[in-house]
Amino acid sequence: MPSEAAHIAKAERNERFCDSVTRNLASSQERYHDWAVTGLFYSSLHYVDAYLDVGLGLHPESHIQRRGLVAKVHQLRSIERLYTTLYLYLISLEARYGISTFTEADVLDIRDSYFMPLRDHVRALLAI
Repeated sequence: MPSEAAHIAKAERNERFCDSVTRNLASSQERYHDWAVTGLFYSSLHYVDAYLDVGLGLHPESHIQRRGLVAKVHQLRSIERLYTTLYLYLISLEARYGISTFTEADVLDIRDSYFMPLRDHVRALLAI
């Protein structure tokens, strides 16, 4: 099972990917907003997994199991709405499997409204 450090490294890598996509939006002929959104979700997933590992020794084996833990673990309940919105309702599933288009403004709003508060909360719990 990946360590806390491995989860954090992967979360930060996914976040850098999203940042690079966002920075290059204006100069690119291709628009990969859906992948930027997907990167934000997977970054949040690895932040959550890092806390579950180091804080509780838990290693969820599925999205459903992880989502249930976010809802049950006291320290994560305050980000449940953020995580659930990124994952299940609307955003990440639509970005991965749907045909909706996301704009640059959508990506920035999702990042600022959902991802950043979630990331900052978990990083504070991990004291990083």
